[in-house]
Amino acid sequence: MRFRRLGGVVAALVSAMLLAGLAAPAEAIVGGTRANDIKAGEGTIEYAIPHNGYDHWATCAAQAIGSDGNGETDLLITAAQCVTVMPGQTKAKSAADTARLAAFRHAAERSGTGTGTAAPDAARSAREQLKSTPENPSEFRYVYGSTNRFAGKSVGIKKWVIPKDWNWGVPDARGRIWDLALVQLAHPIKVRGAVVAPLMRWKPITILGWGFTDPRPETWTGPLGPWLNQNTVHTTARSQCAAGGIGTNEACFGVAADGGSTCKGDAGGGSVQLLGSRWVLTAIASRGIENRCGTPNIYTEIWKYGAWIIRQIRDLAPQLRVQTDKAGTAQTDFALAG
Repeated sequence: MRFRRLGGVVAALVSAMLLAGLAAPAEAIVGGTRANDIKAGEGTIEYAIPHNGYDHWATCAAQAIGSDGNGETDLLITAAQCVTVMPGQTKAKSAADTARLAAFRHAAERSGTGTGTAAPDAARSAREQLKSTPENPSEFRYVYGSTNRFAGKSVGIKKWVIPKDWNWGVPDARGRIWDLALVQLAHPIKVRGAVVAPLMRWKPITILGWGFTDPRPETWTGPLGPWLNQNTVHTTARSQCAAGGIGTNEACFGVAADGGSTCKGDAGGGSVQLLGSRWVLTAIASRGIENRCGTPNIYTEIWKYGAWIIRQIRDLAPQLRVQTDKAGTAQTDFALAG
């Protein structure tokens, strides 16, 4: 995979604590196997019209989150880099910032298209105090419901919800990178949305995505393929991701046993883990540490941004409320219920 790229809902967040404050067999993420099912609301963000002469030109992965009493949701979660335009010039304040910016420059080029050509929305950026320029959501769609994205259903995109502190790798005062964003669809879709849980570092992690399957940068041309792929990795020491400028609320995922990992086109793709008998969404792909695949990769831990996510959902759907319930694992479910 390498990286690039809410309404009645129930968006369940699972935690033991209260909310606070990329070697490459052909049919793989890189390495791994073809996924045989959708585990946590996986889908792709694609251009709404033919791009570079192709239909179904995907830019990133995204996950549907939650569902209401009718089994519908209009909310997705993806990486902030997937819905914003990388600036031509960004000043780095430190060596760590320089590392992050370099990693994002490799990661954020949309599959085969460069760094993006959307017109800057300076007015919106100023109004919402954003540090990065949003894409035009009307130019994209969400494709879902199938591991073969060419056979999936599609829906337009209404709105991006971008953290004001997302700044292409420049951390905020607490060292957070904020490479995540919420997506509001044009209308609700019937889909089993993901349950979000804390990253369980002692358990295997299944990484998912539609990105390129060859680790060599010279092969990253043309559109992404149709199939969702997966591999199994584990967390590793943060020092292994230092070259990518790993920040607070980010995790370093190691290389799989077969030498595989996420690759270009996998940004925004989810990592899932088994909690009891269900798959839960724990992190999303952000960036690698080199301009190739088959290396450790940096993922955004979603749960640690849970308070921000809930505030945004409340703004979009004020009728929702937060309730707590005891799960079978003696952890706490935080659910937004209509």
